[in-house]
Amino acid sequence: MQRRAQEQLARERLERFIQDTYEFFEISGELVSFRVRPDMTEEELETLDQQARDLEDQAERLSSFILNVAPYVRGETEDLWIIFDPPDESSTLEERLTLILALCNRLSPKLDQIALLVSGELDPTVSVEDLQLELSAPYFAVGGLDELRFLTQELRSAL
Repeated sequence: MQRRAQEQLARERLERFIQDTYEFFEISGELVSFRVRPDMTEEELETLDQQARDLEDQAERLSSFILNVAPYVRGETEDLWIIFDPPDESSTLEERLTLILALCNRLSPKLDQIALLVSGELDPTVSVEDLQLELSAPYFAVGGLDELRFLTQELRSAL
């Protein structure tokens, strides 16, 4: 009975992770849509700030789940995602949002792969190359989510 309860809890956590992933990409899409709005009203700026905060929160939720199901990820992930021209005080809103869009697009296949791994939908036997890719997925996803959280914090402080 205890085992069934644990299995049910694990299923519910996986379903929430998948839902969080959908929400993460929905929020990121809404956020980066502001790249095409050159003259924003105060209300739009407040919406932009709220969506940046929501994206940051969603990235934190996804990262927490991944760290929980793949504890070997708990390593150094700082500077994992190399950005040659990081945003600074002179960066435009469009440049910042473009970078956020690029990171979200890079995270998409890794998050999908993690969902497949955790749900057991991948084949039980895999090649060495596929295994290496699967083992790296949580590490890269957490590094990307950490970087995304940092960028959204920087974006909000620049508004």
